Amino acid sequence: MNDIHGVAPNAVNTPNELRMLLAGFGPFTSRYILTVPGYKNWHDHLLKNFSHLGDMDQKRLRSILSDAKNKQAFIDKTVDFWPVTQSWPMNALRIWQPNYKPIHVSEEDYLSISTEHPEHTEKIISPTDTYTASPSDEEIDTEPADYWNVSKWLCQISAEIHFIDPYLNPYKSRDISDVLEYYIEQLLKLRKPTYIIFWSRAEKTMTANQTNTNESLIKNLVKNKNIDREISFKFRMVSDATSIDKLHARYLLTEKGGIKFDQGFQRIRPKGRKNIASPIGEPLHRKLFEKFSKSKNDFSIEREIKF
Repeated sequence: MNDIHGVAPNAVNTPNELRMLLAGFGPFTSRYILTVPGYKNWHDHLLKNFSHLGDMDQKRLRSILSDAKNKQAFIDKTVDFWPVTQSWPMNALRIWQPNYKPIHVSEEDYLSISTEHPEHTEKIISPTDTYTASPSDEEIDTEPADYWNVSKWLCQISAEIHFIDPYLNPYKSRDISDVLEYYIEQLLKLRKPTYIIFWSRAEKTMTANQTNTNESLIKNLVKNKNIDREISFKFRMVSDATSIDKLHARYLLTEKGGIKFDQGFQRIRPKGRKNIASPIGEPLHRKLFEKFSKSKNDFSIEREIKF
């Protein structure tokens, strides 16, 4: 999850090659391109590399870059020290982290670096190499910070966030409420999220007194938090017993993409057990977002708690 790759501005030779390369990045694959020494610099450098193309190809190129940017395929990282006397790949390799994935470079740069700097060979890939991206599915530990680590980039770029889990009942389990409270604390530090909804299955056997107690416990998730901006939290309990849209799988869903969590949002006992997190592909994301954001479903909302 959240694999960071590099693409040198001169890595490919045609707009079609660039389109095919960029198609593999963004929230739907959970793979991103680090654009150093800043997106504008990287973008301008890439356009300069294709300056010999005709007007139609130039327009196609700009459209490809715009689409990838709109799909949030890039992570913009500003780097202060970027000597113009060095090539883009060598500058990038100087700051490349051990946990990052390879940098796509031109065939010429690949041969040069492999010969002059063999210690960097495993950090680069040439256009002629067959590169199989590692699966984005990941087994994670189930402490609150582990959930956030695989969710944070998607949350940073999203305004609307849905937590979907039929058993998302923070009043029944401390292992659930701890995870949700941590998410809320982290979301409040971000500027982008403004609309947060938690979806859970309603319980039919609760008394009025239990319902009021549970509502207070849910509202305590944000009590005493320092909130300095407009942000809406809602907790929706649905009746889905006879619904074709019955809640089953567990998702973190946003307008930009989504993540499926195999075991939901909770600490899993005994300690040491893992949860599997997987990015959601574009067709499924479109269907789920319509179901939960645009109310294209056939279940009913039994109760809604605003907090």
